[in-house]
Amino acid sequence: MRSLPVYILVLALAGPAGAEPLDEPPPPPPAAAADGPSTGERVVLPAKRLYGQAMLEIELSDGSAFKPVSIAPDVYYGVTPDLTVGLVHSFTGTTGIIGGTGSSLCLGDSCDVYHNFGLDGRYQVTTGKVGVAAAFGLYATSLDPLKLALKLGAVGRFRPSPTSKLAVDFAPSLFIGLTEREPDTVGMMGMMVSTGNKEVFALPVTALYVVKPKVTALVQTGLVVPFEAAGDLFYVPLSIGASYEVNQQISVQGAFSLQRLIGGDANPTGFDARSFTIGGGYAF
Repeated sequence: MRSLPVYILVLALAGPAGAEPLDEPPPPPPAAAADGPSTGERVVLPAKRLYGQAMLEIELSDGSAFKPVSIAPDVYYGVTPDLTVGLVHSFTGTTGIIGGTGSSLCLGDSCDVYHNFGLDGRYQVTTGKVGVAAAFGLYATSLDPLKLALKLGAVGRFRPSPTSKLAVDFAPSLFIGLTEREPDTVGMMGMMVSTGNKEVFALPVTALYVVKPKVTALVQTGLVVPFEAAGDLFYVPLSIGASYEVNQQISVQGAFSLQRLIGGDANPTGFDARSFTIGGGYAF
């Protein structure tokens, strides 16, 4: 099994696509060891392992630099060898897309300090060259008023061969609004103007390449499409970043994002919509 630090984008900002196996982390408890070794690409945590991360999300868009700045903590736990659950605050943890800002805990007067969280889960269904897990969750994208959304989707990673330095992550998801479905003017964590808590489809695709044993570079794009007013509100993001594995437990990551490289007329696009995300993770 590869080392535990940030190993898949949808669990954190970026993860090693590691071609070279690193030293093993401390052995898990005896009950988890009995589960046997992992084979192929896995996109869930080992059983009884805990992973925490915190992202500093900095808005840099034209006319709103540093409005907002937010700190977004996420925590994940491996319940079984195939099931991982998490408490999620970051836009990356929610959608897999890098570059969102305004997540809880939000600093400054541009948003409420604590206003969103999600209960996230994923269940490994395939391994091998393509590892895929079913993804599901219940998200409160706003607490006042309470906007609940059901998340259904998948997360996965493709690696051409076990020693390949290149890997591709993907995480299609559908958010289905459950409450407060009437139109308003508040966007989902600062990423888009809302037409109510309606259905939204998100598809991030990320290429990761191991530049050297502890350094992984990434390029991400994707598509976000609300089902209502799609022509005005859809957008395609672009992010460029890297992660550094400090040791077997600690990793740091950073990325610059054009939040809406192209998109509908309802939001700024191109270089006017930008952000920077930096953070770190710790594997217990």
